[in-house]
Amino acid sequence: MLINIILHSKVCDNIYFMWCVCTERPVAVLTLQPNWPQIFSGETVTLRCNIQGGEEIEYAFYSSGKLVYTNTEPEYRISPAKNGLYTCECLQKINGLKHSETSNAIQLTVLGKSVFMGLQEKETEYCVISFITDKPQAVLSVSPQWLNPGDSVILSCGVKESSTGWRFFWYRTVPYTAGLPSLLDRSYSVEPLSGYGTTEDSYTLIPAGPNHTGGYVCRAGRGDPVYDTLYSEPQFLWSGDLHPSVSLRIRPNRTQHFTSKSLSLSCEEKGNSTGWRLKRYRERGVESRCGSNWGSIAGSTCTIRSTLEKDSGVYWCESASGEYSNAVNITVAAGAVILENPAYPMTEGDSLTLLCTNRYQETNPNPKVDFYKDGELIRNETTGEMTIPAVSKSDEGFYKCKSNEGESPESWVTMRVPPGSIVSMCLLSRLLCGLLVLSPFLLVSIILMVKCCRAQGMCSTTKSPQDELRSDDIIEQTESSRKSLVCGDRMESTLLCLLLVLSTHIYSGHSEDDDGQAKADLTIHPKSSQIFSGESVTLRCNIKRGEVTDWEYTWHKDGVDLLSKKHEYEISEVKMSDSGDYWCLGTHIDQKKDSKWSNRVRLTVTALPTASVKIVTTQEPLYSGDTVKLQCDISDYTDWTYHWLINKERLSSHTSKTTTIFLSDQAGQYQCEGRRTRRPQKSYLSSSLHISVTALPETTLTVNPNPAYTGETVTLMCSVGSDSDWSYTWYKDNTKKVVTLSGRHTTTGATFTISRAAESDQGLYWCQGEIQSRSISSIISDPVTITVKALPKAILTINPNPVYTGETVTLTCSVGYDNAWSYTWYKDNTKKVVPQSDRHTTTGATFTISRPAVSDQSLYWCQGEIQSRSISSIISDPVNITVIERPVAVLTLQPNWPQIFSGETVTLRCDIQGGKRIEYAFYNSGKSFYSKTEPEYRISPAKNGLYTCEGLQKINGLKHSETSNAIQLTVLDKPQAVLSVSPQWLNPGDSVTLSCGVKESSIGWRFFWYRTVPYRAGLPSLLDKSYSVEPLSGNGTTEDSYTLIPAGPNHTGGYVCRAGRGDPVYDTLYSEPQFLWSGDLHPSVSLRIRPNRTQHFTSKSLSLSCEEKGNSTGWRLKRYRERGVESWCGSYWGSIAGSTCTIRFTLEKDSGVYWCESGSGEYSNAVNITVDAGAVILESPAYPMTEGDSVTLRCTNRYQETNPIPKVDFYKDGVLIRNETTGEMTIPAVSKSDEGFYKCKSTEGESPESWVTVRGVTPGPSTSVLVVVVVGLVVAGVLMAILLVLLCRYKNAKGSCCNRIFSPPQPHSTNLDPKQDQGSTQSQAPDAGYTRPQHDAAAATAGPSDVMYAQIQLKKFDKKKKKKPAVPKENPVYSEVKTGKATAATGHAEVDLKQKAKAKKKKETETPPEADSVYSQVKPVTAPGP
Repeated sequence: MLINIILHSKVCDNIYFMWCVCTERPVAVLTLQPNWPQIFSGETVTLRCNIQGGEEIEYAFYSSGKLVYTNTEPEYRISPAKNGLYTCECLQKINGLKHSETSNAIQLTVLGKSVFMGLQEKETEYCVISFITDKPQAVLSVSPQWLNPGDSVILSCGVKESSTGWRFFWYRTVPYTAGLPSLLDRSYSVEPLSGYGTTEDSYTLIPAGPNHTGGYVCRAGRGDPVYDTLYSEPQFLWSGDLHPSVSLRIRPNRTQHFTSKSLSLSCEEKGNSTGWRLKRYRERGVESRCGSNWGSIAGSTCTIRSTLEKDSGVYWCESASGEYSNAVNITVAAGAVILENPAYPMTEGDSLTLLCTNRYQETNPNPKVDFYKDGELIRNETTGEMTIPAVSKSDEGFYKCKSNEGESPESWVTMRVPPGSIVSMCLLSRLLCGLLVLSPFLLVSIILMVKCCRAQGMCSTTKSPQDELRSDDIIEQTESSRKSLVCGDRMESTLLCLLLVLSTHIYSGHSEDDDGQAKADLTIHPKSSQIFSGESVTLRCNIKRGEVTDWEYTWHKDGVDLLSKKHEYEISEVKMSDSGDYWCLGTHIDQKKDSKWSNRVRLTVTALPTASVKIVTTQEPLYSGDTVKLQCDISDYTDWTYHWLINKERLSSHTSKTTTIFLSDQAGQYQCEGRRTRRPQKSYLSSSLHISVTALPETTLTVNPNPAYTGETVTLMCSVGSDSDWSYTWYKDNTKKVVTLSGRHTTTGATFTISRAAESDQGLYWCQGEIQSRSISSIISDPVTITVKALPKAILTINPNPVYTGETVTLTCSVGYDNAWSYTWYKDNTKKVVPQSDRHTTTGATFTISRPAVSDQSLYWCQGEIQSRSISSIISDPVNITVIERPVAVLTLQPNWPQIFSGETVTLRCDIQGGKRIEYAFYNSGKSFYSKTEPEYRISPAKNGLYTCEGLQKINGLKHSETSNAIQLTVLDKPQAVLSVSPQWLNPGDSVTLSCGVKESSIGWRFFWYRTVPYRAGLPSLLDKSYSVEPLSGNGTTEDSYTLIPAGPNHTGGYVCRAGRGDPVYDTLYSEPQFLWSGDLHPSVSLRIRPNRTQHFTSKSLSLSCEEKGNSTGWRLKRYRERGVESWCGSYWGSIAGSTCTIRFTLEKDSGVYWCESGSGEYSNAVNITVDAGAVILESPAYPMTEGDSVTLRCTNRYQETNPIPKVDFYKDGVLIRNETTGEMTIPAVSKSDEGFYKCKSTEGESPESWVTVRGVTPGPSTSVLVVVVVGLVVAGVLMAILLVLLCRYKNAKGSCCNRIFSPPQPHSTNLDPKQDQGSTQSQAPDAGYTRPQHDAAAATAGPSDVMYAQIQLKKFDKKKKKKPAVPKENPVYSEVKTGKATAATGHAEVDLKQKAKAKKKKETETPPEADSVYSQVKPVTAPGP
């Protein structure tokens, strides 16, 4: 639980006290208003953050953790709403610290874009339109969709994505009008049914009448500000009843139709009604424009010439003002059987015949048919039809038929009750209510009448003639009607009396004055049976009580409120859409009481008659100069005065029904209308009739053939449109010279024929058309020149010639430019036609010989023919074909390595035997890319391809040789050298071999060897700049290996190689670096491991440090794994503190070789570390052991504390060597033979293997030096002995030499170390040529720990001083053998080699310079006893 901590402090007697007060932090609660399940893009929402308590606070709102709004008010209004995970909290206004807990989270998901499809109607087609919008779309349903007069119709609206918070608005569709609210696809505009919408999701039309037919839409809105959905798709209310103004007629007159048949639908207007258009409704929506999309239009009839199943749907006619005709539901079936039933409702009492029709009725009539109604079998017929003589309402339903051929679809048959038999439900309810209310009074009256009749014996009725009543006027009689009842003697009069009393009571009991509520009375003026469109109509609402001004009036039309509040509702120019039922009521201004609704008055607006214009004359087309007679027709009425308009301008002089115009100046758009004195006083203006003048046609003259050859027949054809009334005149040389007819020149209709053409027939020809009955001539044709030529001679060409065997030779025959020629080919002589074969083919004017052979050599001719004209050309001159063998081309590649790499250079050489003046063409994958007189092509750099070559004749570029063999050149990516180092762990004195290779290829390489050094800019470096490189050898080696002999500590480090070949040299990439490691400690730095072992468990801590000695700095820890070298412990695979890298949580991937590397490239000892996830590891030393050392191997269990290892098996090189119960194995003194791979195994598991290195006892710098020293000592000893003997003899007289040499050892020289002894000796005899040996007093008893030191200094004598050999003054040779106590039973020999110094002129005694000592360790075979 989070708390607020308030610190308090106090100082008392210099003591500082502090305490805190903890208060629980208040909780913030986030709410969403409105909290609808779905929020749509564009809506507005409000987040409210409620926190109990707190003053001077701010409210912070967050979206997905990011602050989006702060304010002192707890509400955050988001408009428009945005997606997000919203929270809030309270902040202290003073310091901005958190005051409350973070609130609950509210996930706000805003619904995104939706795609709605629609049809947009254009002039010639439908376009499918996609509307992408953020808003949802309302969904409307109409129930029922087919009108049954008097029934109610329910409109239901909803929003598919959400059902919460909506208010629904209802609309009726009207034809699209700019400026009105409209649907997205502009198919309709909309007018509201109600003003403010409803909270209910349904709207009822009560009762529904014919004026309610049409389209309806809805939409929904909610929120503040109001967020509206899209309008719903329109849904329709149809009626099958015929409309007074128009009727939809179907031919054939039935609802079911076969596919692939013709179907006609027409809007047959009555009276003067116009402007109706056929529409249909299918699943995809409303469609119109029959002529452009789904049929052809002729007048008012739409014809679907070949019906399809997709033509099924509801069809109706719709006027420009929004009225609807009767609708017909048409089904187009692909089956073999349909049911023929009437397309319109039936009236009770009518006879109904249903016919089951077979698609193949003529060849296979239906022998037996079953008829079904609402899915139940009702009759079996053998005639294929069923008749109901007099239908009733119970016969209404779905009908279908079934025969052996198949089953028809179902169709609905509608039954209507005759209008005269419909009883008003309102009147019937009033009668029943009246009977129930007045039943007590009726009972009393009947009792009184019975008593009266019994008393008098009879009852009679007397009435005056003026009071005589008709039976249909009884219900209209008022209370003041005069009545007299007189008892008489006839029982029939008594019954009439009772009826009069009953009717009087019923009416009087429902007088408007009984309940005190006034009733409105609606009248319409003028009181004519027909109101014409455009006339003025006034509806008056009269209420008998009070004055007109005492009432405020409400008007309804078809259930929709009208805006007028006056007692008169005036329509100045009535339209067809004003038709409907009107009623009104009044609201008393002072009493605030409503009157009763008035009776409903039906206003039916009749369309004005429409004028139409037609052409009386029939000739088409019309040319300038023609006369045209027009007629204006207005049906149904007479006494019209006609008015004519051209291009919408009135022709004042034209007032008759017909008018005549002259097309030279009166073409245009013609309309007419009518005027009369009686109603209707005018007609609608007719639609425009376009009278256009067609320009005089041009005449077209065609000649065939042209040019013509002498003796041929030439036909001239003259054409002027498609009118057959034209006659033609022919002209030659000029338009005034008519062609003279003769035996060779004849005319037939539009053709003029020249037989046996001669050169005299050449010239210009024209023609012209005439219509003599209308005195019209066409424009004369363009002239055509007729050419008559002599027969041509064929020309034969051959390419190539001579031709090589295997090539293709083409012979081309040419006879002018006429494409009508066909050709015949001859060989050897003009009577031997060339035979056709698979090698000899003809195509048009060419003859092709494929793969020619020597047998194809010969003379060739050709001749042209026009078979349709029976003409042959003169035969060509002969041409001889020569066939020769073609040389072979050979392509070679240099260098011919199996693999070629990107960037290398290769040379292609094309060798062709024989031939002069040729060019060499080289191809890559069949495309020529190089040609030259030289046979070589150098490709630098090499490119992929399939290469060939061939020789070309230099003169004409023709092929000289066969195409060469193909060489596939595949260029690989630049290779990388691969290096291996063997062995990778240094064993001092052994050789190390570097092996280099190129994985992709092993031919032609020279290898170059490098050692890695720290990266430095300017030096050759690896691609990743991890190292720079320095060469080990200058020019590389042809061998693929390089040996380091002998390898020493200075060879440890990284190595790379690369290879090169070719001219110019092509180098591979450097290899990945490989390393030569040593486990021996470095004099400057040591890698220390903690824990000090090579194997480690996973999930443990491991420390590695580069412990520097002296002043050595700049060492960095590195490691090598399979992925390569890694450094930067602190950044990648551990944490760094000083010189120690700590891996706090080891993983198996931390296994690898670790070492320290200096900035100059030196390497410390390396350790191969294994991190194992198992339960057992082997603890072995991390560094090499020295022979004689004691080694303990320990088998460690990961869970050692809770489960110690009871028994362990130890293995060396895979062989069991020991069983231990203590978990460890000790080797007291290791030897070289103990070196190898070790592992352990217990019941807990098996450890990995680890290599244990054993180094021999260090003998000194090297064994070779020891051998040299020993040999030198022996030789030097012999020489010294001889020298001493000679010196002794030479100085025998003095005796000092021998005394010095063989003087007894001094006591103070015992147990001196080599340095002390050397120092003392040099100080005692600085000028001597040699020094005496000094012996330790304990030398005779030295054990295995004794050490013998020998120092030999070799100095050559000066050759010039041979006379004084006993006293060498320059460059003496010193030999010193020292013995003393040592720790490892070793013998050291130190040899100082000093170069000869040049003799100086001045004879001076020089002190020999101090020389470095070389020590060699010798391990004795046996040690002396104590």
